[in-house]
Amino acid sequence: MYSHGIRRYSRSEFLLSVLIIGTFSSAEIFAQTTRTLSSQSEAISSLEFSNSGKYLIAGGSSKTIEVWEVASGEKLKELKGHKDAIWKVTVSSNERFIVSTAMAKGGLFSASAAMNIWHFDSSALLHSVSAGPLVYSLTFNEDGSAIAVGTVDKIQIFFVESGAKSAEIKTSKMINYYAAYNKENLVSLLIPYDKAGKSIIPRSNNFTIKTFNGITGSELTSFASPDFWEMFVKFYEIFGVDISALPPQTEMLLGNKAESANLFFVLKADNLIEIWDSSEGVKIATLKRGFAIRNMVVENSGRYLATVGDNNLISLWDLASVPEVASRMAAK
Repeated sequence: MYSHGIRRYSRSEFLLSVLIIGTFSSAEIFAQTTRTLSSQSEAISSLEFSNSGKYLIAGGSSKTIEVWEVASGEKLKELKGHKDAIWKVTVSSNERFIVSTAMAKGGLFSASAAMNIWHFDSSALLHSVSAGPLVYSLTFNEDGSAIAVGTVDKIQIFFVESGAKSAEIKTSKMINYYAAYNKENLVSLLIPYDKAGKSIIPRSNNFTIKTFNGITGSELTSFASPDFWEMFVKFYEIFGVDISALPPQTEMLLGNKAESANLFFVLKADNLIEIWDSSEGVKIATLKRGFAIRNMVVENSGRYLATVGDNNLISLWDLASVPEVASRMAAK
């Protein structure tokens, strides 16, 4: 998702525990990975490309942020400072800052989860603040001056330079799976939940999208649907991205759209990644690995895809070798 700051959100996960049953068929093109990156973490929880596509950033159980150069596969730096396993990591569009959050030891609803703000070039830790409970999304605004933190029950907004909290929006019993800037306003993709002890049980048949004033936190609009795909298409539509030509995606665990191309990537429950032309509604390629894929992130142009599997290795896919993908790169 894409201009006006939306890209910060599309590359983050749409990891939803929802299966939608259906079938479709098309010719499959199986591509290969071009490089494997080894991480310190036994479990990589978050992965993201920088805005320029030059860098890949990861965080996980090692409590360390790792930064690789995409072209060479060389690890450039490690950022150490978290006391607990890293849960989310993101980088500002101007590539000045990295923001990361850790899993709180106090459990799912602990408010002590730490959020660290780093200077990208110097690797200096600028601020460390409490941003819990469990963080589902981290999204910068367009100029990188503020960060929206989507958690269970609330969205928090912090100024990056000072580390100060500027606003807090309460969303009672609603998981903010995605809290994203749309210019000056916020858009959140929410799933209601029930609480059972220290566990939460998402009510996945009642998806909700809300928009809020980014300064006052007041609610502006609300859209609800029991249908996952209808909700997903509506969420993209708010940001001026039309994916309505795509058929409802089956067994979709995660979806990413390349910012500068008509390419939509779907991670399916059968360990396949399908690549679709989002304007034509045509499946153009299928990627497969021999082990389960737990996460994926797409580079802006659609050329590079990074995946993490159960073997904890990062696979970097260069899709320029797939003609159907290459022809659509950087072509909105």
